[in-house]
Amino acid sequence: MSKSSWPPPPPCWWNTSPWKPCATGSTWPETVGTALLELAFTVGFFVLVERAVVGFHALRPRFCSVYERSFWRHERYWKVPSIVYLLLFNGTPVKPLVWRMLGVRMGHRVFDDGCRILERTLTRIGDDCVLNAGSVLQAHSLEEGVFKSDHIAIGDGCTIGTSAFVHYGVVVEDHARLDADAFLMKGEHIPAHARWRGNPAAALVRPP
Repeated sequence: MSKSSWPPPPPCWWNTSPWKPCATGSTWPETVGTALLELAFTVGFFVLVERAVVGFHALRPRFCSVYERSFWRHERYWKVPSIVYLLLFNGTPVKPLVWRMLGVRMGHRVFDDGCRILERTLTRIGDDCVLNAGSVLQAHSLEEGVFKSDHIAIGDGCTIGTSAFVHYGVVVEDHARLDADAFLMKGEHIPAHARWRGNPAAALVRPP
C-alpha cells in the first residue's frame, strides 16, 4: 500500500471490506427506496397468499368435528400465511391499513399497538378504538374434538387492554373497555360504556 493511501478511508457499515471507501451520491436514497420496495413486496405477497388460501372470500362461522374437511381447510388458513411481519407496524397508522387488506372490517382512527387478530375476516372493529400490546382477538375454539368459530364485533371507541383475550361470538358495544389481562369468554356481550375485567371477565361494579 502506498503512503498516499494511508490512512484508509472509513468503511461503510454495509461494506465488509475495510479498504473500500463509502460510496457517495445517490446511495442513501437508493438504499431507502430498496428497503421500502422490499417491505411493500413482503406485505403484498403475504396478503395475496392469505387471501388465496381462503379462496378470496370471507371465512364462515363453523361448528364441526376436527376430522371434517372444513376444519382442515381452516387449519391450513392458520398455518400457511404468516403475520410476523405485522410486528414492524405496531403503533403506526400503517397496521390498520394492512388489517383491512387482510379482510378485517377495520374502522377509522384505530390505534393498534400489537394486537393479534387470528380470524381476520370474522372480525369487525369500529372507529376510534385502541388495541393494546399483547391483546388477542380469537374467533375460534377447539373443545373436546369440536371446532367452533364465530364473529367478533367491537364497536366504536372501545379499548382492549394490554394482554387481554377476546374469544369468539363476542359483542363489545360502543365505548366499552376491557381491562388488561382480562379473558372475555365466548358469547359474551359487553354493554355500551361498561368496563369489564378479570378472568373470566365480568362487569366492574363500582362501590356506591
